[in-house]
Amino acid sequence: MIECIQRGTKDIEGAEKMLEESFVVVWPVNRIVTKASEIRRALKAKGESIDDMDPMIRAAAIVEGQKLLTGNAGHCAKPREHGLIFYSEK
Repeated sequence: MIECIQRGTKDIEGAEKMLEESFVVVWPVNRIVTKASEIRRALKAKGESIDDMDPMIRAAAIVEGQKLLTGNAGHCAKPREHGLIFYSEK
């Protein structure tokens, strides 16, 4: 996300500060990495493709008990069986 914002602004330091104040950073601890691997293996077993970062993002939300806020919920619907909940859901 930082990279995307940095590309769209000349005030890189301001963009980084805004992100740091707006979001909590979740580091990929072992539980998150393990859950991401589980999601990737399950999707691969079904013959579904997924890019490298999606399982990690989804796993972080699941493990941390957070709802995922995304503009592309249809793209993320695949791992619902792993416990993914979207921000717009109860």
